[in-house]
Amino acid sequence: MKHKGTVNSEKERISVATFFNPKFEVEFLPATTILNPQTPPLFKRVTTETFLKEAKSRKLDGKSLLGILKINRNPTK
Repeated sequence: MKHKGTVNSEKERISVATFFNPKFEVEFLPATTILNPQTPPLFKRVTTETFLKEAKSRKLDGKSLLGILKINRNPTK
């Protein structure tokens, strides 16, 4: 899986791996407090079960699993 990050030459960046085990019916979605017409959601809502099933069924083609969850705001591309 590729890891992408933004480089900031003025601040140190720290990554922390976090592992948890939510129930299958838990739905992941953006915090509603940050959504508005100027900042719409970038990704589809998804349950843990759907995400895990999709992750296990994908072939290792170097593409991000999050790519399939991204909302396409410009359908011509």
